[in-house]
Amino acid sequence: MRFWFLALFLMCVGQNTCAKEVLKLPDSVARYAMEKVGQATFEFLFLDIYEATLYAPKGVYTAGEPFALKLTYKKSLKGAAIAKRSQDEMANLSDVDGDTLKRWGDAMLEIFPNVEKGDVIVGVYQPKLPTPFYLNSQFLGQVGDPDFGQHFFDIWLKPRPQYEQFRKKLLNQL
Repeated sequence: MRFWFLALFLMCVGQNTCAKEVLKLPDSVARYAMEKVGQATFEFLFLDIYEATLYAPKGVYTAGEPFALKLTYKKSLKGAAIAKRSQDEMANLSDVDGDTLKRWGDAMLEIFPNVEKGDVIVGVYQPKLPTPFYLNSQFLGQVGDPDFGQHFFDIWLKPRPQYEQFRKKLLNQL
């Protein structure tokens, strides 16, 4: 009997099919189950800032398809600092015009709260739809411009040499 339990356990571990981590999203967003793709910790000056977890349908990330990114904060941060850093990163990664970046920055300033250690912010990407954000499972707000989501999530998902190991962990490629 122990042999069968061991065999079942080894099958589950080897195929990663037995215990999938599923992200619970509100019914208005959850048209599909979001399963964990990968996870990585973002560090700055040797400090853990947040743990990022990427979720996608069936646990498989496909560019241009829906997904969710969960950030679990390891330290307290001001919402204005989060919005400013996000806006700066988006400016560095794309050729979006200054007026659009300012509009997006203003929207993030309104949405992103101050976070405490342990707080969780989830952003959801849905092609051609607004980008909603949640704090500890409560709706924060959304950026209505359908072009925002791709540029925002490129912060984590676009290939960049300085963050390539982080990105590969999120995409479960390491």
